[in-house]
Amino acid sequence: MKKDKLPLQIGKHYENWEFDLEPSDEERILGFESYFYIRELSFLGIIPRYTELIFCWDILKVVILTIDFGTLEQLQKFKDILDLNFGGRTQFENEYLQAEIYKIAKHTELWLVYIPDGYRVEISYGSSKYLKEIYN
Repeated sequence: MKKDKLPLQIGKHYENWEFDLEPSDEERILGFESYFYIRELSFLGIIPRYTELIFCWDILKVVILTIDFGTLEQLQKFKDILDLNFGGRTQFENEYLQAEIYKIAKHTELWLVYIPDGYRVEISYGSSKYLKEIYN
């Protein structure tokens, strides 16, 4: 199952990680709480630079992994790994954002969002409704 490959499960309670979280100053979704996960974790063999968890009523709604790659080739290899693990992707692009979207479950998506800062990306997953709110 695709959801089993995700490092932190959407829908789990805040208390699962409460001692491993530091509050964020930024509120990505109005009324939701954002925290940085301070423990090291791995996603498909890559250790993110930052991991942000977004909660509503103490339920995890969105996870954002910020990953830095040294070269375009490293980024491309990672995209190939995403394709192998999560299937086909669709392109999303507007004047502010370029992303690739993978369908994980009925209402859950994983977005690979390009950050215009070298080869930095955000891997964001959660409800498509909340991801659209963050990135649109």
